[in-house]
Amino acid sequence: MAKLILYTAISLDGYIATQDGGIDWLNDDQTGEEDYGYQEFLDGIGSCILGRSTYNQLMSWGEWPYPDKQSYVLTSSPSSFSSDVAVALKEPILSHCAQLKEQSKEDIWLIGGGKANALFLDAGLIDEFIFTYIPKTLGKGIRIFEGDASLNSYSLVEHKFYPNGVFQIRFVLKN
Repeated sequence: MAKLILYTAISLDGYIATQDGGIDWLNDDQTGEEDYGYQEFLDGIGSCILGRSTYNQLMSWGEWPYPDKQSYVLTSSPSSFSSDVAVALKEPILSHCAQLKEQSKEDIWLIGGGKANALFLDAGLIDEFIFTYIPKTLGKGIRIFEGDASLNSYSLVEHKFYPNGVFQIRFVLKN
């Protein structure tokens, strides 16, 4: 069975984006050329699940960044969703995601955003977190988990520190 992994960059104060969804704060001299394990992670992923706002943002960049991954989009209006690179996840979303985990041979990347992250956390579907903390505070924006999330317990299995102050932690769901 595949794991559902939430892999994301996060500010020290718990934000994944600015209020308008911007992530320009990730692209500066402080983060440098290091990929922080991104390519290795991406090579082990078979599919992606994105919230609609995250999907829209990625589409605005031009070329779809994950052409070799099956991509699913969470949307409140799946019948009106049309895309050449992704399919709308049908209701009941959480049941379909649980089936996807059972049927997939490769892991699934939950790309987010904050509402999608909270939805999957609350449902107990996230098996692993990989958080790359950028040593910045945003003050306000989109939190890693927007809304309610239930109590789940995770174990720290790995941590890495980088000379530029970036650090990465990996947690897995306790059984």
